[in-house]
Amino acid sequence: MSAFAGTLNQSAMRHGGSFRAILARSNVLSAGPVVAPQMALQPAEAIARIVSTVPMGRMAEPEEIAKVALFLGSDDPSFVTGIELFADGGTAQV
Repeated sequence: MSAFAGTLNQSAMRHGGSFRAILARSNVLSAGPVVAPQMALQPAEAIARIVSTVPMGRMAEPEEIAKVALFLGSDDPSFVTGIELFADGGTAQV
């Protein structure tokens, strides 16, 4: 997890309960490696090393991460707050 994501996670945990009065939810989305145009500039060996760390054996498509973000921002998880949701192909679970 990046330092920034860690800070956001700590903030979400620390302030999650204090948002009761304004009915806000505080959650963190921690994404794993994502396919991006910049990846074409990387050596194939570097990409293979990254992919080898992901239990699902691939990097996420941007749309997959976007769907998770849209879910968290929607009313669907209306009783969810103070979590860190990993969209990382299982990397954080290993």
